[in-house]
Amino acid sequence: MKQVAILIVLLTALVQIPLHAQEREPLVMRIMLEWTAGGVGAGALVGGAVWLTDPGKKGNKLSEQTARGAAWGAIVGAIFALTVVNNSAIPPAFAEMRPGALHPAMRITSDPIGEEDRRMDLLAAVGGAPSRGGGGFVMPVLNLRF
Repeated sequence: MKQVAILIVLLTALVQIPLHAQEREPLVMRIMLEWTAGGVGAGALVGGAVWLTDPGKKGNKLSEQTARGAAWGAIVGAIFALTVVNNSAIPPAFAEMRPGALHPAMRITSDPIGEEDRRMDLLAAVGGAPSRGGGGFVMPVLNLRF
């Protein structure tokens, strides 16, 4: 009976379809790791270069300068990684504002001016864009609509 239970557990583990969270490639944690590790390496090189500027100075040790440079590099790399992730993020509210390519508001016909008017009317009707008379605008940094 124990062997059957183990076999069932193994088969269910092998049959599972890979699940995906909301994010796709590149993953946020991978971006954070790569930029932080790159910052550590660059910071260690800068720390070594600082040591080379005055290697004979009393209290100026290669290991301390390299560790200090690696720590500062990790901080700068993590901050830069957060900036990269923030700039590449697409919030769900913004993704919902963009209809798919087959949506009637996104179709292109031979009358571009009339089609743009229809597209704006359709988007305003589904809440995807502000109406023409409303005078609304989107704040680009925070993606807030007014």
